[in-house]
Amino acid sequence: MSTDDPATLQAIAAEAGLSVATVSKILGGKYKGNTPKGRERSTRVLAIAKRLGFIANASARRLRSGAHQAVIVFVMVDDFGHPPIFSIDFLLGINQSLRAHGKSVIVHTVVRPHSQINGHETGELVRSQMPTDRTFDGALVIDQLVPEVEAFLAQVDVPVGYINSDPGPGRQSSQRDERAAGADLVTTLAGLGYRHIVALGETGDQTTSIGGHIAYPQRWAGIKAAAQAAGLRLTSLPDPWWSGGFTDTIAQVPVAEDTVVVAMDVNTVLMFLRFGSREVALACCDDSHLFSDIYPLLTRVRFDRVALGRQAADRLLAQMVEPQAPLASVPLMRGMVMVGNTTPAR
Repeated sequence: MSTDDPATLQAIAAEAGLSVATVSKILGGKYKGNTPKGRERSTRVLAIAKRLGFIANASARRLRSGAHQAVIVFVMVDDFGHPPIFSIDFLLGINQSLRAHGKSVIVHTVVRPHSQINGHETGELVRSQMPTDRTFDGALVIDQLVPEVEAFLAQVDVPVGYINSDPGPGRQSSQRDERAAGADLVTTLAGLGYRHIVALGETGDQTTSIGGHIAYPQRWAGIKAAAQAAGLRLTSLPDPWWSGGFTDTIAQVPVAEDTVVVAMDVNTVLMFLRFGSREVALACCDDSHLFSDIYPLLTRVRFDRVALGRQAADRLLAQMVEPQAPLASVPLMRGMVMVGNTTPAR
């Protein structure tokens, strides 16, 4: 049976007590019912389809017939065509997983939004860059889902996975556990003897941070929870990029043996190192190649991005063969705290 047979859809719809349109969306992986009732509905339809031997979408039929055997990966690049360096790690993990299953990788670069190239708006360039050869069975989006890519994916009948982004309800995403990263870093610092945590680059108890990075609120939540659990004193200083400059912000950091500064991102750390003339312990929640390759002495959280790429590809391959109901939550990858010389034991 296949989605090309309307009678089959009608039979499943009749048994499930749903409309043909709803059943078609569920079997095609486009149903957005991310509620207990919606998930139960999806599970019921998929169970009926499996019992009847129904192949849920065109990509599954192609996989079983060996028609394409390829996955397209959308990677954001800057105006000069350079991807973020962490995307290379994701791609390495993706390639390892897909090659192990006999699949090839089609890398398709997309210019990041909110920029111009030679006077042209990025949106026009993104639209002109969409693939014309659709010989692939699945798709992965790294870091950012722009409207043009989303519109293109809505037109093709393939499963889609997301890495390091917030794609919305009912969609697969592989992400870093930023809350655990913040909590684990504070727990480690407490174990080294620090009793006062100064969070630099956060806006306090607000739900969003300056700059709008989706990771910051989660990092802050983990830092706050762990500090409270350990009985530590916690001070939050606003983002120095927007609150009067680093000199004024650094002047607010107390110099004491039991005090450690936790910066929220790599840029804050670099500016602190540049303008800071005071001897204070320093750590960072960010996971940047700069720290790993150039400045490894900083205490930081380290994520295995290659493993995260493999995880995303593995999940996509599973969905390509056996489409799943909308996910209730996203899988999160926990990082490791790397202790460097910037935070000696007290």
